[in-house]
Amino acid sequence: RVIKYLRIPALVAGVYGVGYQVGQMDYASNPAKSEKKLLDAVVQQSGCQCDPTKPDNRTRIATDGDREALALDDLVHLRDKSDVDMHRFVKVAGRIVKVAKDYTSLARKDAESELMKELPTDITSDKDALEKVYSAQEKVDPRMGAAEWMEGDWSYVLLDSPMPNAFVTSILPRKIFLTSAMLDQYIDSDDELAIVLGHECSHLILGHNRKQGMLQAILSTIEVVLLTALNAGGLGTTVSIRLVVLLSTLKRWAGNSYSREHEREADALGIKIAAMACFDTRRGAEVFRKMQAEDMPGQSLFSFDLTHPPTDERYRYLVDKSREENAKKYESSSCGSVRSKFRHAFGHV
Repeated sequence: RVIKYLRIPALVAGVYGVGYQVGQMDYASNPAKSEKKLLDAVVQQSGCQCDPTKPDNRTRIATDGDREALALDDLVHLRDKSDVDMHRFVKVAGRIVKVAKDYTSLARKDAESELMKELPTDITSDKDALEKVYSAQEKVDPRMGAAEWMEGDWSYVLLDSPMPNAFVTSILPRKIFLTSAMLDQYIDSDDELAIVLGHECSHLILGHNRKQGMLQAILSTIEVVLLTALNAGGLGTTVSIRLVVLLSTLKRWAGNSYSREHEREADALGIKIAAMACFDTRRGAEVFRKMQAEDMPGQSLFSFDLTHPPTDERYRYLVDKSREENAKKYESSSCGSVRSKFRHAFGHV
């Protein structure tokens, strides 16, 4: 019987592996079509009112290649509010992405340097063997893989949606999404936008999406094993239903705890990236004060039932952290370089 139960995780892993391989083959056969499907799904989940026939549709998409064209537009001559919003979005996001790329590149070099000190000479002198070690290390050290996730041309997607949100997802790499409601309701300055976008890029850099997916897969497997074992004991229907509810709740609490830790990590790295990109992090932290003021009443009173730390806690943390992480700290290094490049591209920033 024990062997029977132990076979369940292998079966679950096998089904997951087959699904993953099918997904990879579908993507490889038609990358553009697969990406469009993913993009459509993400856009739909964001509540986007993306009807291109609407005269006041605010949805816009720009790429790194479009940044120069956007920079040539004088804000006074932009056609409407959506163009002004997109100009601001691309200007701020471009600086954040540039710094995030530099940060991950340096982090990878540091990780490689540390690894080289631990490896024997016969591996460090063999290029192929060293590449295999690097590839394996990318799975356990996010510093090794983050630079690859950040590199390349980025897209900036402004979604016409009543749901305030900003996000980066690993299933659509090198894309930053921002909703019009986020700009309208919470963003009053470039510094606030920088804090939000720095936070979202940090989730990608730290590999949070992948870690969360792995955790959910592990928890689901444990849930299946326990339910199979308990049901084999001849439990009644009522007891079985209660167990399903209990295990589902415990799985949610465990996932939420992991998610809250990820949010704290992204807050810490996000404010650092915003500071390195020359933004006023103390002023930027005000976005969380505004979100705190509009927190929906009736939210769970129990911290283990929340996916994010309380907003007031995050606001206080960022205000305190801004004393350490600010543009002045990086004036002689990354900040001056970033400011010079973007002043040239966008005029006075």
